[in-house]
Amino acid sequence: MTTQAVFPIELRWENEQTSRIPFKAYTDEELHRKELQRFFYEKHWCYVGLEAEIPNPGDFKRTAVGERSVILVRDMEGEIHVVENVCAHRGMQFCRERQGNRKDFVCPYHQWNYSLKGDLQGVPFRRGVKQDGKVNGGMPGDFKLEENG
Repeated sequence: MTTQAVFPIELRWENEQTSRIPFKAYTDEELHRKELQRFFYEKHWCYVGLEAEIPNPGDFKRTAVGERSVILVRDMEGEIHVVENVCAHRGMQFCRERQGNRKDFVCPYHQWNYSLKGDLQGVPFRRGVKQDGKVNGGMPGDFKLEENG
């Protein structure tokens, strides 16, 4: 049997009477991305958990929507939020535990700090480090925490 016969390049049905789904429907990367967009990321809600799973302020549960890691969390005022589990700085997942209780989230990579609402609260050495009368590093002068949550 040739590779072509086992893994067909075209997405086509064998014949009109078949109930067999073409193999490419399960393996095509472009089709997979379209399905993620349609089923998880656009124009409708996705179930992430129950309110009862996070009864206390600071309680959280990590789960997924499609391929995106998200955190269902109750803030200190009792409001519920769903926060994407990715640091705005380098894309690192900042929460690794499945569930727990926190006052905030801190990215393990560069220690960016996020509130339970997903707002960026702090960046280490934001204004750089002063050494020998000179400031090294730091974020640009127009960097705003509220634009990077």
